[in-house]
Amino acid sequence: MKKICIMCGLPGVGKTTYVGHLIKEQKGSAIHISRDLIRFSLLDEKDEYFSKEDEVLKILKQKINEAMIVGFDYIYIDATHLTKKSREKTFNMFKGNINFSDYRVDVYYFYDNIEAILKRNDKRFGRAKVPSDAIKDMARKFQVPNMSVEPWIDNLFFIDVKGGFS
Repeated sequence: MKKICIMCGLPGVGKTTYVGHLIKEQKGSAIHISRDLIRFSLLDEKDEYFSKEDEVLKILKQKINEAMIVGFDYIYIDATHLTKKSREKTFNMFKGNINFSDYRVDVYYFYDNIEAILKRNDKRFGRAKVPSDAIKDMARKFQVPNMSVEPWIDNLFFIDVKGGFS
């Protein structure tokens, strides 16, 4: 069965790096859809980070649904997905797709200690570098995925990053 893989975790935990490794190893077609890459492609230097969020979400939904229509075997949706509400918002973007029954929904929850995450984030540049206080705030608000309250999740994977991926 084909898979829609929703990545979730704090900025700098390694979601994008992990997806890069998975795509290289996949047997079958795969696509990586990154909310940040969509956002960064729309923003000018002077724009606030969330100033074009409606357009970001519209394009994200479009890309996910196009990937399902094309029939990719693996669709990786890369964003923080910090809360149950944010994960459900992403799920609602594609649950009505004509090809939805061909897909299983997997959620990958990435975690590491906050010090390691902040250290990795410090190596980022430009808009990719998230303010440390923002990451700490996100950590306080983060809701760990839970299949008993998110019944649309078919499989839940806990990825202990332990300092990063090579």
